Parts: sequence; structure tokens; C-alpha cells
Amino acid sequence: MKENLPRFRFGVVFVTFVIAMGALAIYPAIVPASRALSAMNAQERGGRTVIAPLPPPNPSPPRTAAPRKIAPPASTSRRSPAGTIRTDLGLWNSIKDSTKPDDYRAYLRKYPGGRFASEARDKINSLEAEAVEQAAWDSAWTSNNPDVIQSFLAKYPNGKQAFNARLTLQTHAGIYHNLAGLARAEHRYAEAIEQYRKVIKYDPRGYAYHNLANVYYTQKNYPEAIELYRKAIELDPALATAYTGLANTYAEQQRYPEAIEQYKKAIELDPRGAETYGGLGNVYYSQKSYSEAIEQYKKAIGLDPKYSFAYSGLGRVYYDQSHYVEAIEQYKKAVELNPGGAATHYNLGLAYLSSNNKAAAMQQYESLKNLKSEFADELLAEIKKR
Repeated sequence: MKENLPRFRFGVVFVTFVIAMGALAIYPAIVPASRALSAMNAQERGGRTVIAPLPPPNPSPPRTAAPRKIAPPASTSRRSPAGTIRTDLGLWNSIKDSTKPDDYRAYLRKYPGGRFASEARDKINSLEAEAVEQAAWDSAWTSNNPDVIQSFLAKYPNGKQAFNARLTLQTHAGIYHNLAGLARAEHRYAEAIEQYRKVIKYDPRGYAYHNLANVYYTQKNYPEAIELYRKAIELDPALATAYTGLANTYAEQQRYPEAIEQYKKAIELDPRGAETYGGLGNVYYSQKSYSEAIEQYKKAIGLDPKYSFAYSGLGRVYYDQSHYVEAIEQYKKAVELNPGGAATHYNLGLAYLSSNNKAAAMQQYESLKNLKSEFADELLAEIKKR
């Protein structure tokens, strides 16, 4: 009996343990139920029945619909992956300054929709156009024909070779200009006109019209000269000598107010032009405005002490005022500076005659004979009258 006692005690302890564990398991459920029942009894005792609200379920976040993904708007340009962009940029940077169209074609073959595709196409078009222009220029320049070069310039007025074309035409014009000047100096006026017109054809600037006008002025073709001087002024409003030429022409036509106006414009543009003051002095002399004439002649001499024309002009003014001593002095200076001036020798002879010096007048007659001037006979006739 004593031998079985430990086993019996063990069993009792085990059963007790099991009962205790069961009680612990059901305790959370029993306690709320007991509390609810007590609450109901208390409510009934208050005279009315109140149904107690059920406890709220365990709080949990509300269920909402999953957000719908919105696709980004389609891009108007093709976007390459980052690696491709870097490769695109790297290739473009390596060729962007190239002058070979094939480099840009290679870029377009590899990246037809690349970021620089438009620029690549523009480069190809530009370089191909330049190549065509260069070939045309090489042909024109090799021809050494100004007409061919002028045709090239008409086709490519703003091309890369336009400056060289104009420069080449100006070189040809310079040659014709020199030929014209030589012909004019030798009184071959028809040839001078022909060469000056070539100058105008290949380099139509103001100076060319001005020089051609000078030839017509020398030939006393004043209407043609006036038209050309005006054209020169239109092309180059700052060309002072064109105003002087126009003034000289008006003076020859005795259009003195117009001549004075043009002389003054020339002086405004270039106050250092001795010939302009000399021409203006002549106009005042023709109008018998002697004080103004003397002033202008002296200004001319001040600018150019070797300007024989101004001394001769002063001599005329003094002679007309019967100041023969002063007139002789000025005429002598003019003759010294320009021994070939037949008109000045003649005027000096008259001044000697007016001062009763026939011997000196005869010396001027001899000078005129040596110059084979028609003034010689006229002066001799005056000498015989005295």
C-alpha cells in the first residue's frame, strides 16, 4: 500500500494542474458575460429595459479600392534610356564641328530620332550647299573672266565666297581704271569713257561715276557730266569731289546759285579741298563779288601754296579793280608755278600793257609763241593797239 502512495499523489497533483489550466483558459470569456448579466439586472431594476450596445469590433483600417495607375502622357519626342542619351551626346560632341557631311549621316543612321537629328540634317544641307558653291567659285576664279565671276556673284550674293568674288571684281576694275586714266591723260577720251564704263560694270561705286563724269566735263558734255556726278553722290554722299565736280559744271553753265550751293556742300564734307575754294572764288568773281572772291582764293592758297589757279584768280580780281601792280604780282607767281599756263601768260601781258610796260608784255608774247598758243596773236594785237 505504501509502495503505491507516491503514484496516487502524483495523479492527484496532475489532475489539479489540468483543472487549473482549464479555468485559466475560460476565464476571459466568463468575466465579460458575468459583467453583462449584472448590467442587465441593474437596468431592469431602473424600471426600463435598455439593450446595451454591443462592443465595437476590433478597430481596423477601412478597405479602399487600390489606386488606378495613370499612364504618363505620350512624349512628343523619343526619349532614349540614359545610357543611350549619354552615347548620343558623346557622338554628337565628337562630330558637331566637323566639315564632313558623312559624319552627320553616320550619326543619323545610328540615332535617326536622336536629340540632334534636326541639327545633323541642317549641317548636311549646309555643307553640301557650301561644296556646290566652292566648286562654282573655283571654276569662276580659274577662268579669270570678270563676266564669269560677276555671274557667280549674282548667284551667290551672300555666299562664303562672295567677298572674294567682289574683291576679284574690284581688282579687274582697278586695271580698267588705270587704263582709263592713262587714256584720259593722253586725251583719248573715247577710250577713257569705254574703260571707265567697264569700271562701273564691275565695281559700281561712286568714284567710278565721278571719274567718268570728269571726262564728259572735259569734253564740255555738261548734261552727261551732271547726271554722272549726281549718280556718284547718290552712291557715295560723302564723296566731296563729286559735289565739287557738279559745282564746276553748274558754273560753266552760269548756274551760279546752284554752283555755290554745291561748293559749300563739298567744303562741309572736306574743308581741306583747295580746288573747291578756288572754284567758289571763280563763281564770286563771275558775279563781281570781289571781296568774297579774294577771301576764297586766299583760303585756297593757304591750303595749297603751290596752287597756281588761285594766284591767277587773285590776279584777275586785282586787274578788274585796276590794281595792276597787285595783279602782276599774283600772275607772276602763277606763271612760276605753272609755266605752261597760256591764259596766265596772256593775262600777265595785259597787266603789263595796262601799267605801260610794253617790253614786259612782249616777253609774254614770246612765251606764248613758244607754247604755240592761240593767245599769242591776240596779245600781239593788243600790244599794237597801245
